[in-house]
Amino acid sequence: MKVLAMEDKNIKKEFATILAFDVRVSPEAQKFADEEGIKIFTAEIIYHLFDSFTEYVKTCKEERMNKGNKDAIYPCVLEVMKDAIFNRKDPIIIGVNVLKGQLRVGTPICVPERENLRIGVVEAIERNKNKVSKAEPKDGSVSVRISG
Repeated sequence: MKVLAMEDKNIKKEFATILAFDVRVSPEAQKFADEEGIKIFTAEIIYHLFDSFTEYVKTCKEERMNKGNKDAIYPCVLEVMKDAIFNRKDPIIIGVNVLKGQLRVGTPICVPERENLRIGVVEAIERNKNKVSKAEPKDGSVSVRISG
C-alpha cells in the first residue's frame, strides 16, 4: 500500500517498486501489484536482485529521455550550400553546414529574414551517405531532407 501511495504522487516509477530478497511473494500480492502497475523484483541472491533493479532503473531513465527528446526543439543556425541543392520541391533535399547548435531529426526549419517563413521539418540527416540523428558544427557538411 505504501508503494501504491508513491505511484499516485507521480514519483519516478522506478522507485515505486518492491525488492523481495529471499522471500516468496504470495499470488494475491503479485496479482494486486500487477493490477496497480507495481513492479516486484524477487531473487534468492542479493546480487541478482541488485542487477535486475539497476537494469530496470536504467531502462526507465532511457524511456524518460527518449520521450522528452520528441518534444524538445534544439535550436540551430544553418548555412545552405549553394551548389548542394538537390531537390527544391517536397521533400526538399539540400546540403547544409551547421554553424551553431544542433540539427536533429524533427527540427522545424524556418527563414528568420523572411518573417520566420516556415520551410518544413527535418525528416532525415545524412553524413557521408550514412544516416545520423543529429549534426553539430564540428561534423562538417551534411545533407538534409525537409518535408511539410
